[in-house]
Amino acid sequence: MRLSRQAQQPIVSGAALNGLLALEDWFFSWPEGLPPVVPFPFDEVASPPDLPGGRRFPSDKLPTELIDPWLSEGTLLGQSAARNGANVTIDALNSHREGYITDYDFAQMASVGIQHVRLPVGWWVFASAPLPAESALLPDPCYPEQKFVTVSSGMMTTLLRAGQRHGIKFLVTLPFSGLSGCGVDRRRLKEVHFFVCRWTCTRCPAARATAPTTASSPPTLCSSPMPRRRRSG
Repeated sequence: MRLSRQAQQPIVSGAALNGLLALEDWFFSWPEGLPPVVPFPFDEVASPPDLPGGRRFPSDKLPTELIDPWLSEGTLLGQSAARNGANVTIDALNSHREGYITDYDFAQMASVGIQHVRLPVGWWVFASAPLPAESALLPDPCYPEQKFVTVSSGMMTTLLRAGQRHGIKFLVTLPFSGLSGCGVDRRRLKEVHFFVCRWTCTRCPAARATAPTTASSPPTLCSSPMPRRRRSG
């Protein structure tokens, strides 16, 4: 691993997989050739924070005319579920997830020296443990009209294995934890650190007990909380 000249710190080559398991509206603005609409004029990426930037569904499963301008993933999926049904919405989103980042992309990353990727997720990705066999539609605990789609264990395993084949490590972050400011008991959402373990996890007893021992075994997602450090002083 290279070291920076100034701080003599390791240089980490990485990329962010934004837009895969946590959608951002401006990633999915105008389809090519689509003109601005009223009352949400929008013709460039830069926009006020309260102006919906999303103008299309992340996959081509749902045509643009069935999508209202959207500001958040929960709004998009909630409106789609109400208009098109839960199963259609789940299928359309999973089509995006399966094709947005593939083995080809990880191969390209590795070819230019990228060794790590950041995978932002929301609370809905790890709403249950273990991950479910099939994706399901969940209501937001604070705003029930907003919906989210869980991630199946098979889909997560496929993603992790694709990165693993090219020597890429995952940093899974939880920028959308939810359950704040709406009267929901936050104790039901544990302070969890997620680890992707190739063979074993030296810091996590639960992962060590169940870690795969062969290269053909699937990568492990560890959801055991890290022990808290005592503050000194």
